Amino acid sequence: LSVKKCAPPVVRVHAQEQQGGVQERTKRHVDSAGSPVLLRRSKRRWVLTTIVLEENDPGPFPKKAGDLFNDRAENYSIKYLISGPGVDEAPEKGLFYIDDLNGEVFVKRAIDREKTPLFVVRFDATDRLTGQVLDKSLIFNVEVRDKNDNAPRFSQTVYNLSLKETTNLDSPILHVTATDDDREDSPNSAVSYYLIRQIPDLPNVKFTVDPKNGLIRGEGCLNYEASNFIRLIVGAKDNGPVSLSNSTTVNIRIQDGNNNMPVFTSGDKYEFTVGEGELKHELLRLKPLDFEGTPTKTVIITVENEEPYFSCENKKLRMDKAVASPNVTVLITVLDSNDAPVFTPNVKVFREKENVVVGTVLGTFTATDPDRVPNNIRYKIAQDPAGWMTVDENTGVVSTTQVLDRESPFVNGSTYTALIYAIDDGEPPATGTGTISLYISDVNDNTPELTTPYMYRCDHQLDVPFTIEATDKDIDPFAGPFKFDLADHSKSMAQMWQVEKVSVNETKSDDDFVTFSVSLLSLMQPEKPLKPGLIELGLLKQDEKNNTHWLDHQVKTKKENQCSHHI
Repeated sequence: LSVKKCAPPVVRVHAQEQQGGVQERTKRHVDSAGSPVLLRRSKRRWVLTTIVLEENDPGPFPKKAGDLFNDRAENYSIKYLISGPGVDEAPEKGLFYIDDLNGEVFVKRAIDREKTPLFVVRFDATDRLTGQVLDKSLIFNVEVRDKNDNAPRFSQTVYNLSLKETTNLDSPILHVTATDDDREDSPNSAVSYYLIRQIPDLPNVKFTVDPKNGLIRGEGCLNYEASNFIRLIVGAKDNGPVSLSNSTTVNIRIQDGNNNMPVFTSGDKYEFTVGEGELKHELLRLKPLDFEGTPTKTVIITVENEEPYFSCENKKLRMDKAVASPNVTVLITVLDSNDAPVFTPNVKVFREKENVVVGTVLGTFTATDPDRVPNNIRYKIAQDPAGWMTVDENTGVVSTTQVLDRESPFVNGSTYTALIYAIDDGEPPATGTGTISLYISDVNDNTPELTTPYMYRCDHQLDVPFTIEATDKDIDPFAGPFKFDLADHSKSMAQMWQVEKVSVNETKSDDDFVTFSVSLLSLMQPEKPLKPGLIELGLLKQDEKNNTHWLDHQVKTKKENQCSHHI
């Protein structure tokens, strides 16, 4: 065995033949002086020391990394060769080179283990004179020794979360994580978590960080009123020889919860004075207060929050469902005021026929005074569009002052509306209003009328039937349908005209007048042409009550050449 002094081996070397199996791993052996002993197997002729390659070595460079020897050098002039990654291949091409004469291996620069943790290098021995390969290639793995040059790195530089004031801090509220790029499963990459600072430092709540897994918990209870924002500075450090650390920020916003009972700001008793029927902004009511009902009102108001109440006892959250809610007594004094008289009912219905004599009593419409001490009341017609009514100011008796007419334009569907006032003698006087709804019954006081007193007929069309229409302002049973007949029943008239019954056509207009088309006049003897001019035609009409009315109708005849625009 040949032994050389060298630096203590600090990384492992795995060697194998290029065409053979994996060699036994070179083990660390030192002599009594602590110098490394180079070993070789009896069947192999390669001898090598452990190659030293430390991450981010400061140099100076080039720096010797190890020695290589082949026992064929006893018989040949050997040239040592090195190749592979870090030599003539990526990554880190040009990092290694070898002294081809004595087999010393050098490194030219610093290396980052996190980029390239391992190099697989091949050594060869050739005859310097002929270039002949003298032995099998030696292939080995060179591992870069890790240096703690990476601090832990959090997954987020800032964590933001929102917590309700009722959050139970015994359970984790957040999980922070950090990773270290140094060698896995080594102290350089093992991360421990810790709390650097809590801002503000609150006496009732303290946060902690689990050093192993980064889970954040708290002790105590959150209090929005004490602080609605808490900031935690969390650190992470590795366990390398010289520990490296980093930090992150956790921002916690507190959402207000119901941990304070409502408090009445002005004691437990309130007093208000309000006028009867008056509305005041500081007094919320569903309706105005009435002095006559109860002059003094007592109201007990209880205040409850929609959200359940909770408390903090011995730094533990407690939900209190049976806590008594605060209440306050409100004494309301109602000041009396003069109330207006009230008609009951507010709308009074009277019924009467039209054309009754003036002075007819329609009925009595009276009001009452709701005040505790009633006032005297007088009555007055407030609105009477047709001027048909009067009221006794003392008794409320309503009578007619004019003849009622159902067909008046002031009547809507046989109903006439008027307003009446009831005025008391209080201070100040108050007025109540009532409505009179007068239903007027119809009488047969309107004669039928022809819709047109005449019509044109051409002499060549006198044999064509034509229709006569009549209307009546009255309503059933004093209106149509009508019966028509000739007023003159002489033989000559009967030979010239005839009334024929046709179907009834009823049409209502906006003013409720009804138009009926019920009769047809035909010229019975067209061989006796009428002379052009005006023909007076007297008609008799009977309504449903068999009342007979005389109607004058004119038929104006024209020559054919004069009828271009008439039918």
